[in-house]
Amino acid sequence: MRRDAKFAAQLSRAEATAELSHMRNLQNAAKDEKHWRASVWWLERRAPERYARRAADAISTAQLQAFVEELADVLVAEITSPSDRQRLLTRLSQIACEIQDVPSDEPMRAQEAPPDEADRESTDL
Repeated sequence: MRRDAKFAAQLSRAEATAELSHMRNLQNAAKDEKHWRASVWWLERRAPERYARRAADAISTAQLQAFVEELADVLVAEITSPSDRQRLLTRLSQIACEIQDVPSDEPMRAQEAPPDEADRESTDL
């Protein structure tokens, strides 16, 4: 789909139209309770990240991704050794890609950390 942007746009539009149709069914279910479960079933399977039932303590992929990014920011600020920082950021990038089932081609880049009195090479991490 990356090669054919027009097709990708048409596919996206068709998927959104189908989803909207089922959402309208749910809205109409308030008036007539006959067939609302079919729409709920479809939505749960079509977009589980948004519609599937979750345990109260479950977190979404987006929430987990945000946590990994926040953790990376903390590591950049707290780890003074550039090599240790880059090694940990690379590993976090791999974890983030595994979360999204995306190949780990491009690791997170180390940002400039606040200057420290000495750049220590730590081996105890």
